[in-house]
Amino acid sequence: MARARRKHFQKLSPDQKFITRIVVVTRYRRGESAESLASEFNVGIRTVFYWIARFAFGGEGNLKDRPRTGRPRKLSDEQMLWVFKTFRDESPHQLKFQFAFWTLKTVRQLIIEKYNVCLATSTVWGVLRRLGLSCQRPKKRAYQRDEDAVKAWKGKDYPQLVARAKAANAIIVFADEAGLRSDYHVGTTWAERGKTPTVEFTGKIFRINMLTAISPEGMIYYMVHEGTANAARFCAFLQEMADASEGRMIHVVLDNVSIHTAAEVGEWMNGKHMELHFLPTYSPELNPAELVWALVKGAVGKQVVKTKSELK
Repeated sequence: MARARRKHFQKLSPDQKFITRIVVVTRYRRGESAESLASEFNVGIRTVFYWIARFAFGGEGNLKDRPRTGRPRKLSDEQMLWVFKTFRDESPHQLKFQFAFWTLKTVRQLIIEKYNVCLATSTVWGVLRRLGLSCQRPKKRAYQRDEDAVKAWKGKDYPQLVARAKAANAIIVFADEAGLRSDYHVGTTWAERGKTPTVEFTGKIFRINMLTAISPEGMIYYMVHEGTANAARFCAFLQEMADASEGRMIHVVLDNVSIHTAAEVGEWMNGKHMELHFLPTYSPELNPAELVWALVKGAVGKQVVKTKSELK
């Protein structure tokens, strides 16, 4: 049976390292080979011989970790903590920097202004890594968003809607619109290093519009159409959902764009087994229909579309 791989030596605690060195030296002195011990304990053979030499010149006590030398850190623990809290609680824009993203140059300038300590860009990178930070693609969020309204929707409004729908055997769907152009392309492709690949597509630009509504259970209604998305088309989409629901009440959750709030939509809703519920403004992440569009556009954007019918 294969032996389980030991934890890498460098990840052990100081006490575990000390015990490992004693075990290796003891077993070597009893006749085991340095090669087999190096393989078993996941260290280099030169490391095994180095431990043996340390034991020979100082006994077991010489196998303990030695104080490490080197230049002292330019930032103290308190200063490192301040950098971390600044990342967590502030944005560059709030600190009067020109850009909204944290970059190595921005952090370097921040440390100079706060502590008058000048670090190399590579050193700043090491500081951020030690703090457990990494470079990531940020999510976009409108500064006009009302956080209290979002909290109320998540904690009160939507749970109440779910309870209402469950009691009446009604359907909840999240609706949204999107457009897609023939020249929309996403993704990457493999090619010879240093030679940018070319993907052919039609030079004619045409567009279609789409409407969708998705339930929490994954049921989807959709409509593909040409021309501008307007209140009349939205009402036609609602009618298709009403026809497909076989008389069940439908609660439609959507944003506050003008085609949803138009008077024409309000007139059409009279007498229908349907209610519209509006999400807090500037909060697209609350609408799972946005994820539908991400999947659709990602799939279509990797294909070569030559005609409008193919795009549909």
